[in-house]
Amino acid sequence: MPRFFYYALILLILISIGCLAITVGILYHTQVDVVALVHYDPGTPSVLLDDQGEVWAQFAIDRREPVTIDQVPIHVINAFLAAEDWTFFSHHGISYKGIIRSLFANLYYGRRAQGASTITQQLVKLLFLDSSKTFTRKIKEQCYALVVEYNYTKEQILEMYLNHIYFGCGIYGIKAAARRFWNCSVTELSIEQGAALAAVIRSPGTYCPLLHLSSCQNRRNLILKNMSNLGFIDFDMCAELQSKPLAIIETVDTDFVAPHFKHMIVKQLKSLYGTSVIYKGGLVVQTTLNQAMQKSAQESFDCHIHKIRDLISSQAQGALVSIEARTGKIKALIGGQGLFKLSPFNRAEQAYRQIGSLFKILVYAQAVDSGLTFDMTSVDQPITVKYQTQKWSPRNWDDRFEGQVTLAHALSRSNNIIAVKTFLHVGPRKILQLARDCNLPVPNFAYPSLALGCIDCNLTQVVGMFNVIVNKGIYVKPYSIEWIKDKNGRKIWQVVPECKSILSWKTSSQVGKVLEASIKRIYQAAICKPLPFDVMTKTGTTNQSRTCWYVGANPEITTAVYIGCDNNQSLGENVYPLRTAFPIWYRYYSTLKPMHRVFEYEPSLQTISIDQYTGAKSDDLDFARSITILK
Repeated sequence: MPRFFYYALILLILISIGCLAITVGILYHTQVDVVALVHYDPGTPSVLLDDQGEVWAQFAIDRREPVTIDQVPIHVINAFLAAEDWTFFSHHGISYKGIIRSLFANLYYGRRAQGASTITQQLVKLLFLDSSKTFTRKIKEQCYALVVEYNYTKEQILEMYLNHIYFGCGIYGIKAAARRFWNCSVTELSIEQGAALAAVIRSPGTYCPLLHLSSCQNRRNLILKNMSNLGFIDFDMCAELQSKPLAIIETVDTDFVAPHFKHMIVKQLKSLYGTSVIYKGGLVVQTTLNQAMQKSAQESFDCHIHKIRDLISSQAQGALVSIEARTGKIKALIGGQGLFKLSPFNRAEQAYRQIGSLFKILVYAQAVDSGLTFDMTSVDQPITVKYQTQKWSPRNWDDRFEGQVTLAHALSRSNNIIAVKTFLHVGPRKILQLARDCNLPVPNFAYPSLALGCIDCNLTQVVGMFNVIVNKGIYVKPYSIEWIKDKNGRKIWQVVPECKSILSWKTSSQVGKVLEASIKRIYQAAICKPLPFDVMTKTGTTNQSRTCWYVGANPEITTAVYIGCDNNQSLGENVYPLRTAFPIWYRYYSTLKPMHRVFEYEPSLQTISIDQYTGAKSDDLDFARSITILK
């Protein structure tokens, strides 16, 4: 009994303090800007323009689309009342019974086990207060709720509430939720759909049907039971509605294209101006995105990644980056497959993976720049390389050795032994410096396996490196934003492209010509139809087929694709780029229509056909024996 009186005394004191605070609030807090409830201004959202000047996305925190209360079916209103505040039309902003009940529960459990927020209090919290769970904040909430009830009718409060509540995944307001979940208008919402919407708002992170379908359905059924208990529906209808599935429509992100591209821009803008300006400052951002190319790349990627998952590895993921060769402008970017809100990881920028044989491009570029030519030969045979106290014996992908071959053959066929020998012959320091000039994250020490691409890079770095060969030896760093204007139209930021010549045009021309050979072999094998323009390409595969790369370019566009599992496990035995990354790249390039269809090489160079094994000049060899080089 003494314990009961102790708790009762505490309860009485708390209620007294609450009543006093509420009284003070009514007297002194009438200056609360209740007009903001109706005239809510989320600011001017920043917009993104594509390379044609068209808006393709915007940064708006609030995607509210207001509805009037007479547009909301009565059964939907009843669902929200059953879920959140069934005495809404009878209280004056706060529920005294609810406060007492929650106080007893909290005292009993020794912690904040229950809340007592009415719909009016929830609206006040949404627009005026933070989410802290303190006694002071709760008293303020109650005071403001009484002020709001004094100034607005119940119907106005309910209308504002339904237009402001959050449903998870960036969805604000009942109209946006109805459209996203069921592609219907508010007036078309059924009883069970209204109950499902009411189920979400208690905890969007727990009950949003896009993320937790079964949790949402369980809570929906509980709300339907509450509606039955309150007489809104009868028992038989409740049972029938509880048996229905949520039937959420499946769709990709529909509010913007290129979600990973947009996310990348968000990070850059935040570093420049902070979050508030991005979402409310009305910036106009000129991006490099080409929507037609993005759509084509996305369709190509989505089409083939599903085949890879069915036939090769169910956990396969990947990315694609496509840039304008001359400028480095990113025209298309895919950071992964799947709903962005469920997988925002941008593999084009954030995934660092070994680049394998792609590094050989730099090995041979530096070799040519140092005086070697592609008709020179080297012997493909077993070798053992000593590095400090260790010995390393590299192998070719097929564990075979070809004997004497030209450097052109070695690059076009991605021979490992000749690449290592060339790496050591030319000098690792020169090659590593060339890699640094390409913005690759190479180490300071030159271990021999670097010749085979034992460095981790992201896709954007890889496409920038390969593009040096396409762009006459000039490195241009890929970028996504050209300029930014404020809401008054004043240009406040302009890109300064990172551009530097790191190879001679003659060297890049000689390497590029050899890189044309591999796609010609694919054409010869009738794997695909020849593209109507020149193409240079290079594959890359890491140990145990953990990552498959395919990088290629026509005279205007350079694109890199990789396929691999996020946990870096093997894709399987004998899995190579021809089955994984190449089909994505090829389908995408089949849609491109460049104005320039032929590569422009350094004019002093002559095109010659050589025996790819002996290096001897010959014009009458069959296709399998010959290779074309510039010299």
